[in-house]
Amino acid sequence: MTSDPALMSVRTDVVLEVLVGSLAEAVQQRLGTPLPAAAEAALARAGDEEAVRAARAGWHARMVELDRFERAREPVDEQLGGPDACLALAGREPLERPQPGDPDAVTWRVPGPGGHVRHYLAAHAVGDGSVELKRAWVFGFLLACAPLCDDEGHCITCADEAVPMKVLAVDEARGLGLCEDAAGERCTVELSLVDAAPGDEVLVHAGTAIA
Repeated sequence: MTSDPALMSVRTDVVLEVLVGSLAEAVQQRLGTPLPAAAEAALARAGDEEAVRAARAGWHARMVELDRFERAREPVDEQLGGPDACLALAGREPLERPQPGDPDAVTWRVPGPGGHVRHYLAAHAVGDGSVELKRAWVFGFLLACAPLCDDEGHCITCADEAVPMKVLAVDEARGLGLCEDAAGERCTVELSLVDAAPGDEVLVHAGTAIA
């Protein structure tokens, strides 16, 4: 009971249950939504049909987070350069409820509601399936965080078109580059996801070179 009569005491487990239930329902409503072909191809890397289904739930869970939580829209510091990186990170995610300080718990390092909420969301999606399917869920979740593009230069997460730009100069210490588009417009671009040198052409989405 709180000492301030103006405040109401609540049980953390009840709040968590209500939050996870609400998010899981929103994910369920999205599961039939068609995804871009490149996203479908990436999700297929999760494994068998059951694993792909879990990965799809993870993808949509991230989309729900982006809709509901302002903090989830903050930049992701993790190096998510493609499906291989996402698979590697997901493969290290603890199968039990992760602790915030666990270096293997990538679900705690992505801005948003945190690793505990994501753990229970994954468990809800997996249901009676193998506990190992949690990592397939995390793989799909991370794919939805990663700035990936298809063969036509569109971001598979939001379908926006990536812009071809030429790298003019590179600040290796900060991982930034001065880039120029076809119209001669210049801007600073985050280069941490690519290996680029002056003269190279990169595809830029949301201020980040993704290919």
